[in-house]
Amino acid sequence: MLNGLAPLICGCVIYDGVFTYNISGRLIGENTTPLGGRSMHVQVVPSVPADTQFPKPVVTEPNGQFARDASTKFAWGYQTFLGIPLGSTKPRAAPPLEVVYIAVERAPGTWLQLELPLSPAQQPEPGVVLLGDVRISD
Repeated sequence: MLNGLAPLICGCVIYDGVFTYNISGRLIGENTTPLGGRSMHVQVVPSVPADTQFPKPVVTEPNGQFARDASTKFAWGYQTFLGIPLGSTKPRAAPPLEVVYIAVERAPGTWLQLELPLSPAQQPEPGVVLLGDVRISD
């Protein structure tokens, strides 16, 4: 009897997705000198202040430029029943962010963590964040 119910019990699948943002900018020092060759990490969720291990840091280009994709946790999804989608399978547009978090390695193992508030002008289209110049103290 359970063999006949197995497809009905196992026929529901949940698909979860995340919103991904392309975050770019230029890292500069206090005197507006580009900070090239700096390891940094960009994310859309706050990190623990004591964190010194960041996954997949990116290194700034010689002119201080950086670009990084950062994702939210699960943000949208849909279910299927026996292979038939219940709801839209297409993600909605990524909503605007209020803040972005970056960490810049000042010396090996020493990270400066910043919370950068965002304006609507810095998000010209869904999923795109243009930070411009990010000034840090060397």
